[in-house]
Amino acid sequence: MGHRFLALNIEQDFPIAKNFSNISSLLNLFINLSLTIAAVLVLFMLIYGAFIYLTAGGVSENLQKAQKIIMWSILGLVMILASFFLVRLIGRIMGVDFLI
Repeated sequence: MGHRFLALNIEQDFPIAKNFSNISSLLNLFINLSLTIAAVLVLFMLIYGAFIYLTAGGVSENLQKAQKIIMWSILGLVMILASFFLVRLIGRIMGVDFLI
């Protein structure tokens, strides 16, 4: 008599798993989604920093706050681009084709 211990039919219990034939396709989705969300956040922070800068009214505290927001947003964008190219480099080294 065979016992099933922690058996799981992944396609029955998690129907979305049918869309991912291997770990590469799941990682591809995760990486694309992460980079897209990060880029949108950078865009919003740049717009917010520009708004603070334009409405500062010459107050040095607000100008410095806006400059810091814009500077950190640009640094975030540089980090996003670096991670994008790093993921592509690792993918090429490992022979995995990430569709990003």
